[in-house]
Amino acid sequence: MAEHESEFGAFLAGFLIGGLVGAAAALLSAPQSGEDTRKLISEKSIELRNTAAEQAEVARQRAEALAADTRLKAEEASKKLEERSRELAEKAKVQSADLTAKAKEVTVDLTKKARSKTEELLKHTQKTVDEIESVELPPLGDTSTPSEA
Repeated sequence: MAEHESEFGAFLAGFLIGGLVGAAAALLSAPQSGEDTRKLISEKSIELRNTAAEQAEVARQRAEALAADTRLKAEEASKKLEERSRELAEKAKVQSADLTAKAKEVTVDLTKKARSKTEELLKHTQKTVDEIESVELPPLGDTSTPSEA
């Protein structure tokens, strides 16, 4: 875009300079009176000014069209970016919900396993306590061992 404007600006400058050089060459090489020459210079300068104004208007219109096109493209890109952001946010939300559900499942499963192991340990401990309680111990005053008796 900037390259296109630069080329157009160079063309416009070349056109104006060429017009001035051509007009000056024509005036200097033409055999005319001073009054005719002044009149011709005046006419050519008015003509050149009008041409420059027309070219400036064309350049302004092109710049406005390019600005409008750029604005439109920027708005489209912004809308696409906004839509993509929404999609990614929704995807993250779904994945977060899935991970939360999976974490709950794992927690419930581990809790069940821990409860089961605890119950096993309690049963084993109770069995051990029952076994210990079933052992007959000699009276406290007796110093003989059970095998000696």
